[in-house]
Amino acid sequence: MSFSRTNAIAAANSFSSPLNLKDGGILTITGTWSGTINVQRQATDGNWYDVTNNTGAAQNLTANGTYAIAPFGVNANYRWGFKTGNYTSGTATGILEGR
Repeated sequence: MSFSRTNAIAAANSFSSPLNLKDGGILTITGTWSGTINVQRQATDGNWYDVTNNTGAAQNLTANGTYAIAPFGVNANYRWGFKTGNYTSGTATGILEGR
């Protein structure tokens, strides 16, 4: 069974509604926008932290596309959006899907 949440974001320091992912997920970004989107995971301490790739770099998105959300098997809330200073213009629409 899969589930999803769609959000449109058009401002700095704005994030999607969180979605609990148990076995990874997919984020599809569309729209006409400029900036850097960050994917974040909520830790057990309640704070949000940037999701990193296998090399430890933050998962920063600068173009429309479909992106895998990992690591798989980490049951946590995930969100995406523009951190302060990372939004330039337009509206990014994202569909965050999980299993």
